Amino acid sequence: MRVTAALAWYAETPATLTRCALSLRGYCDTLLAIGGRWEGFPAVSGDNEAAQAVALAKACDVAGIEYDIRFGDWESQVEKRACLMSEACKDSDWVLVIDADEFIERGHPAEFHRLLSETEHDVARVFAFRIPIPYGRNIHRVYRSSTNVTVKTAHNGYVTQDGRFLNGDPCYIQLPPVCEIGENLVIAHDLTARGQIRKQAREAYNRHRRKTRLESWV
Repeated sequence: MRVTAALAWYAETPATLTRCALSLRGYCDTLLAIGGRWEGFPAVSGDNEAAQAVALAKACDVAGIEYDIRFGDWESQVEKRACLMSEACKDSDWVLVIDADEFIERGHPAEFHRLLSETEHDVARVFAFRIPIPYGRNIHRVYRSSTNVTVKTAHNGYVTQDGRFLNGDPCYIQLPPVCEIGENLVIAHDLTARGQIRKQAREAYNRHRRKTRLESWV
């Protein structure tokens, strides 16, 4: 059974990317990382894609996992994430979605793999919490590759090729049963990982998005 980690990033610190990639040891066989900003997202001064790619590659070597690092210019965040999922599904059995400011904080790799290998469900739910906010919940983050799951909205709209939502707003969408991974894979979301310049760029993009309605978010 092959698990691919799918990482979309832009203007992250090498240390943040290193932490994320190293945490995949034992859980994932390969990392597919796609960088680049999308239309409307301001360029971040001092951004060094080469240094970030080197940090990812070195961390993957240490973790003993394969890696595929790519760059692009994107019309939207949805397009970037949809491309990421499409490519990640090509050579794997499961795809774990993780962001650069996240990392696997703890878990049990062997049990994680056993649960995925035995389940009949197409999506798995893990536990995640935020730093420094003491808030945690179960979230959908692992998707069966054979469903050819793609992305319809930036963070929540994960849809299979035959139109089934594997993630979304449960108030409006009937979601399928899931494989409960729970404490066997715990993701930490570090809200302090990104610097002030990157934060300001995101805020500028959010203002742009609200004004032009380029994307539909759930």
